[in-house]
Amino acid sequence: MKDLSYVASEITKEKNLEMNLPKFANSMMSLYNGLAYVKLSMNYYTYYDMLSDKEYENTDLAKIKAFLERLNTIIEKEVINEGSVETLEESIIETDNIRNEIIKIMEVVTSYVDRLKIYEYILNRVEFKFSKEEFDEEYYMNDLTNDLMHYILADKDSMVTNGKIAEIIGQLPIRLSKNKFFDYISGSFSLYRGAQKGTIDDFVYALRTTAMLDQPEGFESGFQDVNNIYNDLKNADYKNLTQEEYKALADKLLIATQTMSNTSDLFVILIQLVNDVYTIILSKMYAFNNVDEINKSKYVIKSTLEGFNGNEYDSDDEKIIDCFTGFEGKQEKIITVTIANEYVIDYVLKNQSVTLQSIMLEKAYNALSIIFKLQSGSDFIALYDSTDKQEIASNDYVDIAFNSLIAELETLFKDSSQIINRAVMSTVLSQLPVFFNNIDEIQRYINSSLIQCSDKAEKMACVEVMNLLMNGDN
Repeated sequence: MKDLSYVASEITKEKNLEMNLPKFANSMMSLYNGLAYVKLSMNYYTYYDMLSDKEYENTDLAKIKAFLERLNTIIEKEVINEGSVETLEESIIETDNIRNEIIKIMEVVTSYVDRLKIYEYILNRVEFKFSKEEFDEEYYMNDLTNDLMHYILADKDSMVTNGKIAEIIGQLPIRLSKNKFFDYISGSFSLYRGAQKGTIDDFVYALRTTAMLDQPEGFESGFQDVNNIYNDLKNADYKNLTQEEYKALADKLLIATQTMSNTSDLFVILIQLVNDVYTIILSKMYAFNNVDEINKSKYVIKSTLEGFNGNEYDSDDEKIIDCFTGFEGKQEKIITVTIANEYVIDYVLKNQSVTLQSIMLEKAYNALSIIFKLQSGSDFIALYDSTDKQEIASNDYVDIAFNSLIAELETLFKDSSQIINRAVMSTVLSQLPVFFNNIDEIQRYINSSLIQCSDKAEKMACVEVMNLLMNGDN
């Protein structure tokens, strides 16, 4: 694909645009189309088995199957068969509707997952009130900090190190004043000055959902059984919890967590299917692909669709296995080429709009812009960001976002018990960009958090969780 890189370079030099712009568009469309076919065939095949797995019996499969039925109609019409110009626009609209509806449901799922993490944190600390094990106070006070520092600094990759710091902060005992907690948040917001509005909005959303402030539409009605469990957790008196009450809540939490985890897994794969179908129907009019590769993909997709429709289906079909063998390495090769050349799409849309209109390629490049997002790896990415989101935020915009968040947290802390407030603080801090300037600051923070905790049960929980982090789950 050296030729494509050359064409991309020529476009940025504004050379032979009437020839290079269509050539680039057709090449990229062909690559994306082939990639989407291969990915769809493999994920579609996998999804059929997942929905048949007993592990997912506790999820709301009715929701999943309703979406899948609508998607299957589009797959049969536009992916397996050729469709028509008349049906293409309808299929694009329907695929977009399915995608948006799934995103709304995933906002509810994310909200539940974040809230359940708060109560997992709380119950982990309540658990050790009923423990008869001896507690090694000396290790807690003298050696735990050193072990944690060795764990943090064992890897030279800064991203891995920062991830470890965030994990540890999220589990340390919290004895911060509200003002100190808000200072840490303020410091994080200062890092976003000069960022786009959309970036700041995403950061605020992440903190709000982590802190149980965000309650999306459908939260109370979307997953009734889980909502009932959530209300039990929310209304429990953790300060006076008996061992029997603790056990009952812990069992309920496990059920709710597993249900939401499985639901999340199924919806993530489902939206990946939607993204690939969307890519195929947007690119099919422009793509020129390896016919053998597409036919193999269609064979797998068609065979799997037969299974979804209740017809005879053999997941061990040797021809399907042979198709997958033929796909080995294809995704990686295509992705390498597309990533190297995707920058041209945005460049052309920003700098060559007049030329695109004159050679009637504006629609193709707008479609490429959407496909780029669909294949970006961010499964739930917004496809149509408003221009406003891309504007650089003023200092006033950042200040308003920060003050609004702090006001919501103030109300939450006022209305909640101390144990919930500490859990929220801990979880929010773990979501902030690392706020330490050097190793000494990290060590002092860990030491201070451990020393200020006088609750034996919380200390025992801390040691237990930290050992799990440092040793993996083994």
